Amino acid sequence: MRRKTIAFLIVTVISSISFLTPAFGQPNKGKCKNNCTKECPRTKGLNLTEDQKSEIKEIRLASQKTMKPFMDQLRELTAHQKTLMTAEKPNQKEIDKNLEKIGDMMTELAKEKSHSTQEIRALLSDEQRIQFDQKIMRFKHKRGQKQCGRGR
Repeated sequence: MRRKTIAFLIVTVISSISFLTPAFGQPNKGKCKNNCTKECPRTKGLNLTEDQKSEIKEIRLASQKTMKPFMDQLRELTAHQKTLMTAEKPNQKEIDKNLEKIGDMMTELAKEKSHSTQEIRALLSDEQRIQFDQKIMRFKHKRGQKQCGRGR
């Protein structure tokens, strides 16, 4: 009986691995990342003209270039925060100063995101702008649910 159970488990594991292997073979398939040629999910379905698409692409690229140093510095500050928090004798003043720096970085990132979003909105017609705003609100709502553990 025990041998049958072990054999069944081995067959199950092997078949699961062979079934899942194709999914791991093509990372990011169907996802829009920084250098993709697909339309951004937030502007997808807005019936953009070619001029609008190219201008939005330029805005997004410029925004990403501006935000990259902030993101890098934010990652460094976050790593440093972990170090400060797990020290043998944590220095609360250092922790507070680092938290203020993290807050400043996050504020700068939010400003840049807001700036690029407003630039994109300025390019859109009234109908497109309404759809764009609805997509952004849906995205924020879904992201909030995932962060609170209520999403998928």
